[in-house]
Amino acid sequence: MASIYLPKSTSELIQLGQKIVDRHKRLNAEDIEHGALINLNIEELNRKLIEIAPKFDELVKLREIAEQLNDYIKITCGTHGSNRKITPGTVRFIIAQVRDVLKGIHREDPKMLIEWGFDVIEKE
Repeated sequence: MASIYLPKSTSELIQLGQKIVDRHKRLNAEDIEHGALINLNIEELNRKLIEIAPKFDELVKLREIAEQLNDYIKITCGTHGSNRKITPGTVRFIIAQVRDVLKGIHREDPKMLIEWGFDVIEKE
């Protein structure tokens, strides 16, 4: 016996629902499939799909915008990708410069950098 699974992703479930509605609309009253589905509320399925379609489209667009913003922020901060290199002009680069200057100033007491917000771990 065949197993027929329902999609787990929202977009695939919406697509399947739309295919069902479209197929149902193409059937005529004499079709066996139409008769078997007559007590199921395909019109309710269609109404729900119509209701959520613009919201789902908006969600997809917002995710794209969020990804673009996240990439921009990571590039500006210098935390994009797995590159450990500190890229000039990034937030990380400037903070590293501040750290290095302060380490030079407070060579005798590096714990002073705590006041600037840095985590200072002393090695023994």
